[in-house]
Formats: sequence, structure tokens, C-alpha cells
Amino acid sequence: MKGGKREGAGRPPGSTTRKDPRNVVKQVRWTEAEWKQIEDSARVAGITPSEWVRKTALTGGGSP
Repeated sequence: MKGGKREGAGRPPGSTTRKDPRNVVKQVRWTEAEWKQIEDSARVAGITPSEWVRKTALTGGGSP
């Protein structure tokens, strides 16, 4: 019996395999104003706030 008592319950086999190699999670705190600025910048760039923070941090872009 796999995945629980019901037939087909649980995650499908292989669904836990991640294609994204990112496995480090860090908690960051923002002020409301900082987060709004991040969201606005990400929206203009057409990406998610997480992608924007990552790209900005790793390319040295943006200003503190």
C-alpha cells in the first residue's frame, strides 16, 4: 500500500524530484515600503519579486 489508505492517495511517483537546483531557503524581513518597491520593480521587469531580488542581488544591480 503506497501513499495512504485510499487507492491513488498521496503524491504521484517521481513528483518529489525537483528540476530546480535551488535548495537553500533564507528568511528575509522587509518594511512595507521596501516590499512595495520590490513588487513594483518586479512587475515592471515582468518577473516575480523573488526572481527580481535574486537577479538584482547576483548582478549587483539596483541601489541600496
